Amino acid sequence: RPEPPPLERAYALAQFLRHTQLKVEDNRDKNGNLWIRGLDLKPHQVEQLQKLGFKHKPGKGWWLAQE
Repeated sequence: RPEPPPLERAYALAQFLRHTQLKVEDNRDKNGNLWIRGLDLKPHQVEQLQKLGFKHKPGKGWWLAQE
């Protein structure tokens, strides 16, 4: 499935995070990835992150590669 355009994705991610207690770790300024830390997400949260292009790394959380 195609990922949403960057601006649309940024807005959707901001809306998603606004309603969660998940920790965000932004390492993009160090040539890293954007991480959402949380291991016990609800199914609808997992679906939303997948729609936004995030990938799961067991034991660490969800990451989004730099564009």
